[in-house]
Amino acid sequence: MKKILITGGTSGLGLAAAISFLEKGHEVYISGRNTKKGQEVLETIPSQYCERVHFIEHNQGEKSSNEKLISYFKDLQLDVAIFNAGVQFPKEKVGNSVCSETIRINYWGVRQLAVAFHELYPNLREVLVTSMAREKPPHLDFSSFLFHNPLRPRLEYKVSKEMIYLLYFEFLKQGYNLSLLHPGVIKTNIYSSEAPTIYRLFNNLVTKFTPIKEQIGDLYYMAALSEPGYYALDGFLEMRGKPCRKPLKYPKKRELDAYLEAVDKEIPCF
Repeated sequence: MKKILITGGTSGLGLAAAISFLEKGHEVYISGRNTKKGQEVLETIPSQYCERVHFIEHNQGEKSSNEKLISYFKDLQLDVAIFNAGVQFPKEKVGNSVCSETIRINYWGVRQLAVAFHELYPNLREVLVTSMAREKPPHLDFSSFLFHNPLRPRLEYKVSKEMIYLLYFEFLKQGYNLSLLHPGVIKTNIYSSEAPTIYRLFNNLVTKFTPIKEQIGDLYYMAALSEPGYYALDGFLEMRGKPCRKPLKYPKKRELDAYLEAVDKEIPCF
């Protein structure tokens, strides 16, 4: 039995993955920002799994909250950490004077947790989740923006997820036991009420034709407990199909170097 942490595990992708791990006999810790919602989720979990599922109040976008989460696991010998929490079009103002909520949750929080957990448990399997990974690497012009400058919400989300792709290669070079996961499409609450109507309608429309909760559970399971690598669904635009390990092109050296330089300059924003 493995001990598995899933951030953002109270709904959507994270909850589907949590149930899959429970069904396969593992102990699961789900974290989320809403304690009431977390408790409601625990009450809906089948009774035979109740002793193996735990909720932790946690905001991946807050440095102090991440530090508390790390402290929680110091003596628990965690086996897998899946950094699943993400947000798009948050209710908080985008592009604030320090760092936007989207960038803080989707990138900086993941980075802080991954580094700290690696120091705590060097052999821990860590799983990064991105919706922007494909066989071809992304192309980001880091000279065109700074993380604390306002960006359009959709662009902020895209940037944060492409940064996770580059973070994957950065940590691979440092010897992390790491998988990268592209989850495909599933009905999710990542779009808040602040999102433009067109985005919410598109999300609802697409997910009606891609009912893949079972595949999502298997996909997360493979990324967490099989050979490390890049995992996605083997189908059209990776939206549905069989979960599998896939090739992933290495980013160009100049792109990775530009990313690392930008990160070094912007770390104080978190």
